[in-house]
Amino acid sequence: MLSPPHTKSVPVLCKYAQSLESHVKQRYIEKISVIDIDPATLPSEQFDPHCLPPVEQSDLFSYLVLQTSYYTNEQFKNYKSLEAYNHVVSGFVAGVQGKLIAGKNVVVAKVRHSQRMNDPLVDIWLICGTDGAVISAHCLGCKAGLAESCSHVASVLFYIECWTRLHGKLACTQVKCTWILPTYVKEVPYARVEDIDFTSAKKLKEKLDIKIDSFTSHETVNTTQEKSAHESNLTSQDKVTVPQNNTPTAQDKTTVPQNITPTAQDKVTVPQNNTPTAQEIKELYSKLNKCKVKVVALSLIQPYADEFVMSSRDIPVVSELFDPDNLDLQYHELLPKCLEVNIDLSESQINTIEKDTRTQAKGPGFFRHRAGRIGASVSGAVYHSNLAQPPQSILKSICYPHLYKVNTKATRHGCDQEEAAIKAYETYMNGKHVNFQIKKCGVFISKEHPYLHATPDFLVSCDCCGIGCGEVKCPISVPDCDFDQYVKNKSAFLEKVDGVFKLKKTHNYYHQVQQQLFVLSERNTVIL
Repeated sequence: MLSPPHTKSVPVLCKYAQSLESHVKQRYIEKISVIDIDPATLPSEQFDPHCLPPVEQSDLFSYLVLQTSYYTNEQFKNYKSLEAYNHVVSGFVAGVQGKLIAGKNVVVAKVRHSQRMNDPLVDIWLICGTDGAVISAHCLGCKAGLAESCSHVASVLFYIECWTRLHGKLACTQVKCTWILPTYVKEVPYARVEDIDFTSAKKLKEKLDIKIDSFTSHETVNTTQEKSAHESNLTSQDKVTVPQNNTPTAQDKTTVPQNITPTAQDKVTVPQNNTPTAQEIKELYSKLNKCKVKVVALSLIQPYADEFVMSSRDIPVVSELFDPDNLDLQYHELLPKCLEVNIDLSESQINTIEKDTRTQAKGPGFFRHRAGRIGASVSGAVYHSNLAQPPQSILKSICYPHLYKVNTKATRHGCDQEEAAIKAYETYMNGKHVNFQIKKCGVFISKEHPYLHATPDFLVSCDCCGIGCGEVKCPISVPDCDFDQYVKNKSAFLEKVDGVFKLKKTHNYYHQVQQQLFVLSERNTVIL
């Protein structure tokens, strides 16, 4: 009677492997079949941090580029900039240990997430040959690891490669200097800026290479007594032979005379102290202050530091009225308190705010003085809102303009075309008006109603028509500048009346222009 054929038993799998899909689990079993055990099931006490395979750069290239194609050839050439190497030099790799199983080097390690610092560390295992060749690997913490290679696997391989270079240079009598490798970062706590190490990963890599290369496998140590005895026997006639290319011959030897007394011509002139005088430093600061772009170093130096402080900084803003005691009040209880608030501004304060906010969104005061005030751009939405139950979106845009900025494709298109539109308008108007001028402006706050503000795109003036303000609108929905076709859209802000294009009185742009005229007390507004 024939005995049944022998079937190879499946190793006991960890819970992670058991939860994998069937085809992924089958590949997982194939990888661990070379050692007949799942590395993830072995306790860490069985591994030794000094039992690591001799992985070299050629092994990294073979596995990461040729075998798994995780990196391209060009990427691997610039490996110092790879995320995996940044993990190593930043101390994100921990618990790298090895064990010899079935003639193979099995390595387990843990790697910290680069973006989720508080998440549990990712478990990694590798199976390598005794010559350092990488047979297989698996990451138990990310989807990319299912493809047998990810940044976590690569970071462990880079770590072992550094370990191999370091330990390959140590003599048998030397102590293993594992402290040279980057230590594991257990946590990334909050710290002051002055306490944070901003050294780049590239620079950390250079320092690590220097430390590793400083150890030589043929380093000899002479005692102090032998060195002193040798130097005491040297005279002015003695010469020291310096071998070249590690294979000295009679022709390769050079002699260096010792104890030569330098002459007056041989003496090196030590440069004098070139510390600048107080007057020279003062002149340097003065020249820096005349630069078109402000030099940040001057913000710490008097009297130039005052120029970095906005004149409107001390002017009260609406957001300073916040009182946490009012958070529990009902709407009807909060209204009487609003009547007690005084946010009046003087004419000089209004002018100072306008001057300090002419860079508009590029300056810090722009959003600070607008917060809590109804702007012209939202006046239409406010007009159509229910005062008894105002929409939260409008309240947030009014109270927190720096957080709730409109950033759509249409608004970006308008911002990109704004400067070109103003220049074209200026060129056109220069030939039709006397002494026509355009200038930028900031935030205008109404003196009579300080809860209102307006920010036109520019101000205009001429001798024939007086002064006014301008608002640029560059709708992205006007194909080929065909406004006759555009006005047929229900959402168009223009309408054609008796052959003339006019603003729709029902559109929000109409309310915006009306508030600009009201706040600035101007006679006209130009719509571009």
